Amino acid sequence: MAPAQAVLERPGALDRPPEHQRVDLTTCEHPTNVARRALRSTLRPRTSDARIDDVVLVATELIANAGKHADGAVRMLLDLYEDCLVLWVFDRAADRCDVTPRQSADTDQDGRGLGIVTALTDHWFLWRAEDGKAVVAVFLLPPEERAPR
Repeated sequence: MAPAQAVLERPGALDRPPEHQRVDLTTCEHPTNVARRALRSTLRPRTSDARIDDVVLVATELIANAGKHADGAVRMLLDLYEDCLVLWVFDRAADRCDVTPRQSADTDQDGRGLGIVTALTDHWFLWRAEDGKAVVAVFLLPPEERAPR
């Protein structure tokens, strides 16, 4: 079973419709700054500061990767479920083969982004989009990290 399917098929996962936030990144001079501000303001009442930091760092990595490898991120979506957060970062590149974590030497200047994403998320995967692709990151929220909606 695909990770996203496993998350969404948990008992009660869809009892309440998720909240959605969409951020257009195409016109932003500094898309990572816009994304960070949007995520922090949306998530602050919903989860712990530590989890917010994880989500913000993952979004930063995914947007930076889209800028480096896919001519920039075009939008970010955040779906807020009762017990998880799902972050989508879309770009216009249809090629999904290059999106794999790699081993980096201690002296390498880059190449650690997807390793960070793997370490900080519960699941991540690629999603084919009409205008390219999305990298999707899933963060489960343990009961002690959840805030009422």
